[in-house]
Order: sequence, then structure tokens, then C-alpha cells
Amino acid sequence: DAASLPIGIATIKLIIENQKTAKAKAEELISRTKQQGLTQLQQRQLLDLIGTILLYKLPKINRKELKAMFKVSDLRKTTFYQELKEELQEEIEQKVEQKVKQKVRKEVEQEVKQKVEQEVKQKAEQDKLESISRLLDLGLTPEQVAQGLNLSVEVVTQVAQSNNPGS
Repeated sequence: DAASLPIGIATIKLIIENQKTAKAKAEELISRTKQQGLTQLQQRQLLDLIGTILLYKLPKINRKELKAMFKVSDLRKTTFYQELKEELQEEIEQKVEQKVKQKVRKEVEQEVKQKVEQEVKQKAEQDKLESISRLLDLGLTPEQVAQGLNLSVEVVTQVAQSNNPGS
């Protein structure tokens, strides 16, 4: 009888227990582990071993069943829980990092696009203003130049005067 065996041997015997009775035996072992007067470290090690055996023996055991057998505080102390928690934290950090990188990339792309558009627009305006004098030198009237470059006559006149201050 497993109840009369020392707790360590009874725990090892759980490995060869059949799947139908393994859960009940594990619950008994968990209860005994807490009543044995073991140190915190010994309790944690035994609970960890019981949890690991159960996970291998009953791979389809769900979280609710594990919670029912272990107290949540005991379950959190197991190596399995700690490793799972670390893996999940790493996954979450990686996903957050990816999303942040994507967001930053989009923002940078948008800023660069806006800056390039602004520079192109400024260059086009500068080219327009620089072409005023040449067009006037070709004999076009300020009105014709203004109309052709989509500028006001006043702007054409001002640019012409600033380029030829003596006239």
C-alpha cells in the first residue's frame, strides 16, 4: 500500500502507476507532502517531482485539474511553472519588441516620406523662382511667366526686381 510507504518511495512509485489511478495517487501524495513536517525546500522538491511525473504520465491533463490537485501557491513553486512562466515572458517580450519595431519603422517611413515630399516641393518652388529671370530674358511678359509657372504677377515682378536691382 502506497500510504504505508515512505513519501519519497511512494512518489517514485507514481511513475509506474497506471493512468487511471495516477491522479488519485498524486492527490494523496500532495496531501501527505504537506502533512509530513518536511522543510519548505523538501516540500517544493517533492511537489515539483509529483507535478513533473503527472505531466509526463498524463500529458492531456488540463490546468483546472492541476489547480485542483495543487494549491496555486504550490503550483507556482514548481520548476515546470517557473520554466513555463519564463518562456511566456520571453515570447511576450519578443512580440512586444516586434510590434514596437514595426510601429517605429512605420513612423520613420512616414517622417522620411513627408520630409522628401517637402524637400521636393521646396526644390520645385526654388526652380520656379530661378526660372523667372530666364523666361523674362526670353521676352515673355511678367503676366505670361506668372501664368506659365502658376504664380502671381506680383511674385514674378518682385523676383525680377531682386535679380536685376538696377532696372
